[in-house]
Amino acid sequence: MLYIRADGNNQIGVGHLMRCLSIADAAAEQGIPVLFLLADTQGEPLVKSRGYDTMVLHTNYTKMEEELPVLEVLLREKKEAFVLIDSYYVTNRYLEAIGRWSRTVYLDDFGKEGYCADWIINYNIYAPRLPYGELYRQKPVKLLLGSRYAPLRRDFEEVRYRIRETAEHVLITTGGADCYNVAGQLAERLTAYLMAEWDVSADNLSKLPRIHIVSGPFHSFRDKLEQLSCRYPHIIIHENVVNMAELMASCDIAISAAGSTLYELCAIGVPSVYFYFVENQELPARYFAEETAMYHAGNYVDAAEDTLTQMTQECVRLLESAGKRRSVSESMKEVTDGRGARRIAEAIQQAMGL
Repeated sequence: MLYIRADGNNQIGVGHLMRCLSIADAAAEQGIPVLFLLADTQGEPLVKSRGYDTMVLHTNYTKMEEELPVLEVLLREKKEAFVLIDSYYVTNRYLEAIGRWSRTVYLDDFGKEGYCADWIINYNIYAPRLPYGELYRQKPVKLLLGSRYAPLRRDFEEVRYRIRETAEHVLITTGGADCYNVAGQLAERLTAYLMAEWDVSADNLSKLPRIHIVSGPFHSFRDKLEQLSCRYPHIIIHENVVNMAELMASCDIAISAAGSTLYELCAIGVPSVYFYFVENQELPARYFAEETAMYHAGNYVDAAEDTLTQMTQECVRLLESAGKRRSVSESMKEVTDGRGARRIAEAIQQAMGL
């Protein structure tokens, strides 16, 4: 049995759950049963919509040690169990306790400290450069590092993408919550900029590229997005997207937050501009700029106005140049092949002896 301990809500978004769901899908394909352990009910509809059973702990997701008595009852009699934990609120006391009842896998994004886990997964593009050898010199730990382990859904292995000579579709994806309404601000600003630069009147908006906004399950400004779409018919809101890979592949350019979505865009090769606004996206933002030709527009929290301007202007440059889109796309495809979740699941299956 693979137990997955992760949460999703309107405070932390759904990034943790989404990457764990990709691992769950790959594990299920390998015949490994999966159960999600959630602190509360906020993320439960998403998990169940993907076909997985859940156990709600009815605890505070920021105080994980309080759930240990419940988990002990669940785990202490199990054999060959793995618990995969994806939370920034984990502690070594928590991991030590879980480790007495099962094998532990921790998804780490930072590589700043050693954790009492049997396995560490850090699929980020910068992970091989972090001091994991030093952190775990005294303890035998299985390390799965680098973007070849980026846990993406099977769809991202299979979709095919080509650069079109004329760019007609722009994708904006800013995470599950988007507490700053970056998507709405950006769509409105890009519309105004293109109308001015391309001399398009308000009566002729069909001449503008279609702008596709992904509204996550906890999006804080859903009503404003709907109002924007009513005012500008070329702005299309997508909710409850079933096949994100297909939507991405239908677009010519993407503007994204620097989270796991960037790995999805790289697997397909959609020319992208990105920004960040939370701590765990700072390192990916820096290293994606070093390793690819994608444009890093900056930190929205520190410089909102400048970041929106940079994203708008770079998006227009990509719209106007198929050659630029092609070179950015080719550099992105070097990051990952989309098979990371399968590699993780296969390693777990082998360790379980299945």
